[in-house]
Amino acid sequence: ATITLFLFIYEEPFFVLSTLLDKTLLVEFPEIDSTTLMALSPYFVTGFCDAESCFNVSVSKRIKSTVGYVVQARFVIELQLSDIDLLFKIQSFFKGIGTVTKDPVKNVCRFSVVSIKDINNFIIPHFTEYPLQSAKSVDFSIWAQIVKLLNDKKHLTLAGLQQIVSLKATLNFGLSENNESTIRCPHHIMGCKSM
Repeated sequence: ATITLFLFIYEEPFFVLSTLLDKTLLVEFPEIDSTTLMALSPYFVTGFCDAESCFNVSVSKRIKSTVGYVVQARFVIELQLSDIDLLFKIQSFFKGIGTVTKDPVKNVCRFSVVSIKDINNFIIPHFTEYPLQSAKSVDFSIWAQIVKLLNDKKHLTLAGLQQIVSLKATLNFGLSENNESTIRCPHHIMGCKSM
């Protein structure tokens, strides 16, 4: 006996047509909201982010800040512009936080989360519950340590800033050549030679 199942998806309830021993059955399933069908799995989001996301920290010079620098943590996914709909789905998965922007000149789109509140409430809990499987998990761990330092306001002290810059140097691609000499040791004002 062979069972053949055909799934017909209409805008109305689902129907499964099954042929079993020359008998045809029509089974009706409860109506499912189309947004449920399009919802992303948390495992998909983690797997996708394993390949396409970046856990980033910027340290920028700002004279008016307490220690002369500001620190910002970012979670970013950058894709080809043709995949912008997927970024909107990921944004929706994360309850609408962050922004989706496009750069037609570079033919890319970007989903970015910079709000420390959103990072603490959505991004870190997600990757804690659904851990990354690649080497990016190490970047996430370091990035989460930096976020904790930001939460604890350590970036407002020279010692805390130095700790953040040390962690940042091991994150993703480390420091760029442009700011390595000026940020490598924020204590240069106090005569510090190296970290």
